[in-house]
Amino acid sequence: MDPLVLREFGDFVGFYSFWQDIFITAYISIISVFPERYLENPSAQLREVLPFANQAHPFKLILYYFSKISRYFSDPQYYFQVNDQYVRNKLTIVLFPFLHRGHWTRITEPVGGRLSYKPPIYDINAPDLYIPFMAFGTYVVLASLSLGLQGRFSPEALSWLFIKGLVGWFLQVSLSKVTLFSLGSGEALLLDIVSYAGYAFAGLSIALLGTIIWNYSYYFLMPWTCLYMGIFLVKTMKRVLFAEVRTYDSSSHHYLLLFIALAQFPLLFWLGKIGLSFFF
Repeated sequence: MDPLVLREFGDFVGFYSFWQDIFITAYISIISVFPERYLENPSAQLREVLPFANQAHPFKLILYYFSKISRYFSDPQYYFQVNDQYVRNKLTIVLFPFLHRGHWTRITEPVGGRLSYKPPIYDINAPDLYIPFMAFGTYVVLASLSLGLQGRFSPEALSWLFIKGLVGWFLQVSLSKVTLFSLGSGEALLLDIVSYAGYAFAGLSIALLGTIIWNYSYYFLMPWTCLYMGIFLVKTMKRVLFAEVRTYDSSSHHYLLLFIALAQFPLLFWLGKIGLSFFF
């Protein structure tokens, strides 16, 4: 099969270049291992698909494969460079975004001849994974405690609460990622979006703690949690993530930002309603 024909087929099947690269790389890996079976002149045809095809080797193809995937990730250690001062200031911004009077853009610095973002310890607007992970663990523990006080706790309930939290986190990430793709800004790092989405568990933990202390506090702590998360995501995505969009359409941007803010209410109310069924 001609690789050029395969590339056209990949463009048709793969809506995003990420899956297209995976599809083509997998095909090239097969024909590089068994060239006599698939190609009459493998070097000449591989050269049209990959720059190093004249020296095609499975290991090089694996490096090419992971280099494509790495575009969507970054160094995980970057997201854990935090200190006590950063955590306090970041939680203040997350929980009370309307009180933040500074800018929301991230600080860049030249590294290796290109601009790179400063780590969280030096930039309050940088995303981190320390707070989301700690908040997620706190959310699971408090939700389990809430069930225990109701006499409904069990090991299976703990597993269910953990899975429910992960599903909610995944939905939050998917919502942000789909929005960015629809606006033509699909290059935002996945771990950045995971970090921004995970900040919701900080407010959820406070709401659950308040509910444990006084049951009726749920009715004003949860709306506050949804409101602050909506404001935080709107400000963050508008000033940081949408900076990659080259064409600005104010109407579509505003509608999508409003949709993200409103989507926090059903999603976070679902996560904040602790029970043993899927919906409640």
